[in-house]
Amino acid sequence: MIFQDRIVGLVEAISRSKPRYFTGREILLAQMLATHAAIAFENARLFRRAQVEIEQRVEAEKLIKTSLEEKEVLLKEIHHRVKNNLQIISSMLSLQASGVQSAEGLAIFRDSQSRIRSMALIHEKLYRSDNLAQVDIREYIQGLTTELNYSYRSNHPIEFKLDIDHYFLYSLIRTIKPTTLLETGVFHGHYTACLLKGIHDNYRDSSVDGKLISIDLPAHKSISESTSEAATTHLPSYCEPGWVIPEYLKDRWQLHSGDSRDLLPKVIEREINISLFFHDSLHTYSHMTFEFENAYPILNDGGYLMSHDVHWNRSFRHFARKHKQKEFSIHGFGIFRKAVNKPAS
Repeated sequence: MIFQDRIVGLVEAISRSKPRYFTGREILLAQMLATHAAIAFENARLFRRAQVEIEQRVEAEKLIKTSLEEKEVLLKEIHHRVKNNLQIISSMLSLQASGVQSAEGLAIFRDSQSRIRSMALIHEKLYRSDNLAQVDIREYIQGLTTELNYSYRSNHPIEFKLDIDHYFLYSLIRTIKPTTLLETGVFHGHYTACLLKGIHDNYRDSSVDGKLISIDLPAHKSISESTSEAATTHLPSYCEPGWVIPEYLKDRWQLHSGDSRDLLPKVIEREINISLFFHDSLHTYSHMTFEFENAYPILNDGGYLMSHDVHWNRSFRHFARKHKQKEFSIHGFGIFRKAVNKPAS
């Protein structure tokens, strides 16, 4: 029996009645039977080999799955222990703070406790999560807000709701994948956290290395001339601008504290170009125009200029039309894309 020029067996034909020669037809029939038998034997051999390989792969997958489950349990245990250690540190700070007399010293201890709690909360979320690679930023910020309200027992508890504005900002960053963002106005840091989360995920998924530069005048008192939330509310005394931003997002963030009228020109001198400028500071016509005029020259061709609360006045619309740009508005955000200059032919 021959299969693909390879002998796989032997068929012997014997006449037991009396010696005789086989006819050509009988020989052809025997050859056909031998050929089919050779194919059947080869198929059986291949089937058995496939069975063995499948069994080996199933066994290997079981070992890999068991190993991954063990590593997952180990990682969760690490996150759990880190969280416990951070809680011990927080408790030690609380004991130390009980003996502090000055209000300034007590504020320092509370600030340190808040930072430690924010880190501990990340490890707790990872410990309880089915996905060890990332944290749900909505749950994290809401949990952090609850922790701070409980810790400081403020008469004006902080509330946070993740709405369509936050999804819009995150989706925008994930779509256009900017490398350098310049933002004015941070306040609690809800919008800033969305921008940083988009930058973080862009690097994780697409290796796009981005950074966010923010300028903010800490609003520890209400700003009477403001046309937005800062006119009636202010940062709690125990919080700094961007206090809700998770620690793991801050490695791509630069914060400059002060008035953008003073700091924006200085920051622009150090930055060659930016991919996106986002205004969310003082929403007066003159201030918005000042920021647009300063940021626009260093905006990349094809870069984006965006502003929040564009409905407060016509500064954004007037600026876009002055530079012959088509602006779009959505949920109080205004945005346009700087035209790409075509090289002269």
